[in-house]
Amino acid sequence: RRYDAVVATSDKAFHSDGPLAASPPLYVVGARTGHAAEAHGWRLASEPAPDAEHLIETLTGALRPGASVLYLAGRDRKGAIEAALGGAFALEIVEAYAAEPREAWNPREAALSRALRSRRDGESGSFYPAAAMRPRARL
Repeated sequence: RRYDAVVATSDKAFHSDGPLAASPPLYVVGARTGHAAEAHGWRLASEPAPDAEHLIETLTGALRPGASVLYLAGRDRKGAIEAALGGAFALEIVEAYAAEPREAWNPREAALSRALRSRRDGESGSFYPAAAMRPRARL
């Protein structure tokens, strides 16, 4: 299938295969996502958006209504991208990665987690080490 654009909001979307044959323009959130995409042979259509809201604005301005858009998503995600783009474009979602639970972290990951928690000053949140991300689909 041919897509008019591809969207990704995490660098984890690029931990597996390279770009599709005849890669369509890629729109991403975040510099880290952009760097990961370029390292895997993708071509960015614009500067990385700072957040999902700006990405949605960029896509709405750049693509024609009904354009075919592939979203390389995580299994656990917020619904903002698909809610905003699903009505305007022919959106296909591929779960390209997932955070999988593990029995234990290795000593380096545990130390990193402790350091991050101590910097959060009591904020709650989840931290998934890169090693816990497993590709979910091949492109």
